[in-house]
Amino acid sequence: MTTPLGTVVYLQSVQSNVHIYAVVTDGTTPNLNTITIEVSADEATAVVPALVGPQGPAGSPEFVLNLQLDVFSSPSALPAVAEQTIGDYWLVEQTDDNGNVVSSAAYIAWGSYYRVLPFGTQGPIGPVPLITPNVILIDPNETSYVVNAGTVSNPSWTYYLAVPRGPQGPAASLAACPDVNESTQPTAGQVLGFNGQYNDGLPVWQPMTVGAMSPLPYTVPESAFTSYNGISTSNQTVCTFSVPPNPWAWKPIVFGQLEVTGIELSTNPLLIGVEVLLGDPSNGTLVATGYGNGFSGVVTIVPQTSSSASANTAMTPTNATALVPANHTGNQGTLYVNLVNQGLAAVYNYTSANSQLFVMATPVTTEGAVNAAIYGSLGTKVTLEAWTVTLGS
Repeated sequence: MTTPLGTVVYLQSVQSNVHIYAVVTDGTTPNLNTITIEVSADEATAVVPALVGPQGPAGSPEFVLNLQLDVFSSPSALPAVAEQTIGDYWLVEQTDDNGNVVSSAAYIAWGSYYRVLPFGTQGPIGPVPLITPNVILIDPNETSYVVNAGTVSNPSWTYYLAVPRGPQGPAASLAACPDVNESTQPTAGQVLGFNGQYNDGLPVWQPMTVGAMSPLPYTVPESAFTSYNGISTSNQTVCTFSVPPNPWAWKPIVFGQLEVTGIELSTNPLLIGVEVLLGDPSNGTLVATGYGNGFSGVVTIVPQTSSSASANTAMTPTNATALVPANHTGNQGTLYVNLVNQGLAAVYNYTSANSQLFVMATPVTTEGAVNAAIYGSLGTKVTLEAWTVTLGS
């Protein structure tokens, strides 16, 4: 392809020294729109117009610089400045570590001292090394030193510093930390575990036996139940069981059975059921129920948290339903077994014989692990079946 005439074509880039001159013109016919540059090898000359203005006031007389022919290799070799004429100057060579002349400077006699001016043209900026510093503390009794390693362009400086040391501070005691509770003396083999409490928003840890956060089973015997006979339109509490405090949060899993007979004065006779409430006998959290039947007799109690008033309430390992805090106090961990009148006025005939309740305090931190261990992963299909045994009156 032929390059069109007048096209600017790049040839190469040349580093050069540029000498700039001004063409003096008078004030009536200034030429301020032309600049000429001539380049030869690594030398370039630029000519620009310079406008001459009106003459200014006369300046003060100055001395003339007089080059002296002697060339010195060190400023210490210069003659005494007090014996020289002001304006006389000498060139002093400046060399590198190998003795090569890299530049020179003019030392001008300036009365009582030599004034130093660079001589020649300034060269291009050289490469800047990338320095990597390191600091290593050594014994205060040793002497500090520096080790220079690496290349010229990428050196590393390691400073070995004998820095004075202060007195050694006290060792941190784990038992003294504000997030550790050792009110109960630990025993051999115990580890720190989260006890469900917080201190300034931070979890508190205390000694626990490995495996201590397993589900704890309890059975409530017949002697804990109280027989009841009579006519009533309200619920009757026949058993109260307080689960001992645990150092971790937990939820109750309740099963059981009661034998109840009665006459219901309503259109649905003999519907006397059982409910188990947590925390309060009247307004506690529902955790288990046993429904009455038309034949009276044994009522089977199974875990249940939903009701007609709250059909969506369910217990999970992570929600707050039926959650008992760690180291609970008061009635937070108390279960109440109530006879429930599901119709109108009823004649209750309940005897504590053969009554039984099973309670398992399940840690909320291990509930998910127990389910996975028994039933498999969440992707496994599980089929549950239930049986209800009913005795006649």
